[in-house]
Amino acid sequence: MSDLIPIDKLRQMVYDEVYATRELPYYYYYIQSERVMGEALKLLTDYHHHEQSAKENSNFEYSYAVLKVFVESLTILLTTPDMMTVKNSCITRSKVYEKLMPYINCHVTIWTCSYSKT
Repeated sequence: MSDLIPIDKLRQMVYDEVYATRELPYYYYYIQSERVMGEALKLLTDYHHHEQSAKENSNFEYSYAVLKVFVESLTILLTTPDMMTVKNSCITRSKVYEKLMPYINCHVTIWTCSYSKT
């Protein structure tokens, strides 16, 4: 379903939900869609701002590359329905979410986000 939504509308939908909850949503359509979860993580990490900074100033290319890998990795971890093995331990997406939430809940930076609340 999320593949049919234009990226601007998807970003606005994600922005509205993150703004309302002040956390990373864990709804069915978030954990089932890498596209939706990825946009939520990009919003919470101010990804597009860092992307633009890297385009404008080569000094930011490395930090943007690290952020990009971080967001991609978390997106996969949070949308994989099966058990995963990391450092010889079995983990699930709910465990990843549980460990991530204390940091996201306290540091939501949506007021610096480039999306406008309309």
